[in-house]
Amino acid sequence: MVASDFPPFLWFFLEESKKNKRSNTRNVRTSYLSILRKSQKPQPTLKVKATTMNDDQLRWITAMHEAGHAAMRWMLELPATNIYVSDGDGYCDGTEVRISGEQSILIALAGEAAETDYGTRFVDFSKSPCEDFDDAREVLSREFWLRLRPPDTQRDAELLEIDEALNIWFDRCCEMLQPHCSLIENIATAAVDGYLSAQDLSFILEQYEKGFSEET
Repeated sequence: MVASDFPPFLWFFLEESKKNKRSNTRNVRTSYLSILRKSQKPQPTLKVKATTMNDDQLRWITAMHEAGHAAMRWMLELPATNIYVSDGDGYCDGTEVRISGEQSILIALAGEAAETDYGTRFVDFSKSPCEDFDDAREVLSREFWLRLRPPDTQRDAELLEIDEALNIWFDRCCEMLQPHCSLIENIATAAVDGYLSAQDLSFILEQYEKGFSEET
């Protein structure tokens, strides 16, 4: 709990409720993602893609997935970690740094966010076998307050179902990562051959930060 007795992520829900009161000016991308998810058919998950893609394509998708995790760690100001990529499988080493439930969820979902082009392809959480989703669900089950939706002018406060809350977190994750898509592609390019050390990843992040600062 923070000093105000509200978990940090509740402030995101509070901001979302304010946006609901100004529905005519809501972010176009968020509205677009919502419409897209309702209209598109579910796409195969990473494990299913293995039967329809060649090794190079599958390795690139895996590299993008792991790069998404790495980029989110950078956004959350966590240490860089080693990245491993193979055909259809990959992982990031841990750094033994303790992280919050909010951070755990965002990092867990970041791989799928990058893999699905930041939410422009439908993700059916209820039918997608993925350890990352299970990790996020475990946090949402244990820290139930991360599923709270605050009241607004049209509804009372509500404790969301786990997969419903997962969708909200996923949208948030996509919104955070999309502006840094070039960084994620750079990380994936460096990792696609099989291994990217934490030291080399740190160098990529430092160079990106310099360029990003100059642009802004």
